[in-house]
Amino acid sequence: MMRVLIVDDDRLARTGLMNLLPWNQFGLQVVGEASNGEKALEFLQENEVDLLITDLAMPVLSGIDLMRQVRELYPNLFIVVLSYHQDFELVQEALRLGAIDYIAKIQLEKVKLEEVLERITKRIQFELKQRTNHPNDQGGQRQQSASPEEQAWIMAAMMPFDWLRDASKFAKLTEYMSQHKLKLEAVQEASEKLLHKLNPILPEERKVASASIVTLSEWHTEIIALRAWFQNEQKLSQYSIEIIEAILRAAHYIREHLSEDLHLDQVAREVSVSRSYFSECFKEIVGISFQNYLRNARLEFALKLLEETTLPIYAVSQKAGYPNEKYFSKVFRSLFHLLPSEYRAKGIKSSDLMKSVYQLS
Repeated sequence: MMRVLIVDDDRLARTGLMNLLPWNQFGLQVVGEASNGEKALEFLQENEVDLLITDLAMPVLSGIDLMRQVRELYPNLFIVVLSYHQDFELVQEALRLGAIDYIAKIQLEKVKLEEVLERITKRIQFELKQRTNHPNDQGGQRQQSASPEEQAWIMAAMMPFDWLRDASKFAKLTEYMSQHKLKLEAVQEASEKLLHKLNPILPEERKVASASIVTLSEWHTEIIALRAWFQNEQKLSQYSIEIIEAILRAAHYIREHLSEDLHLDQVAREVSVSRSYFSECFKEIVGISFQNYLRNARLEFALKLLEETTLPIYAVSQKAGYPNEKYFSKVFRSLFHLLPSEYRAKGIKSSDLMKSVYQLS
């Protein structure tokens, strides 16, 4: 049996966790409880513990400070964090400090409690296998090659995106990862494709964090953080996974057909969503209107062509979807206060120019 310590300043929350979750069913036993980080450290000094489940916002010694000390004193102790949705920044910090999972308190009433413990124990099994198979390897980088079937399974499991919301499907994904020694490159490739698909709705900090994955353990940590971010986004929570995926397909369709004369009605039909609902959903989910997204995509592509190629201006305007060079130059000058030819001659960074455009969105 793995020994569990629960730390939370809310006595009712501690009691609820101890009494409601089917610990024995998953080989877990609650051996202690503490009301803050300081008392938790005192308990750890006197007792053997395998899994620490801690709240983050606590008096005397917070969950984050407790984690920092535990990482130094008990490096092999598994840690799961408890949080409310508004604690998302703390959850991110906890994951960076090595938490293997998080439990959103607000969701405990909405999901099967067995799914919570199943997900946690699967992750623990994965970590234990990594330590056994690669004791000197940082997160198990030397993985056996995945077969084409296994690589295809990773992609199928990560897309569609219902694992971002469905606990049982997320548990299935992590279970598969814990049972197979997959080639790291295969997982990285899958992550890149996932990020590419989610790109239109991801904030910059999530794109950067997800792109820096170098071990399988980091991949596990990052998809937990990605899932926490997704569930924390109120603008996404009101829409079904199917609608979110349709809007993402629309955003990618726009970028793949920039040279064409695109209209809202046409793109809405492409993803099988009614015009009026599509317009509303697109703005809410992506964060800007369809027209502004289309304008930004055209300009970004045009700037890239001006910067990286020697194509004449008329060809750039054509490829970026503008009806003619004259109109393209007019739009370009009104937004950037210089002509496309001047931009190319001066060697200005496209990101600097686009900042002003994003502010208009």
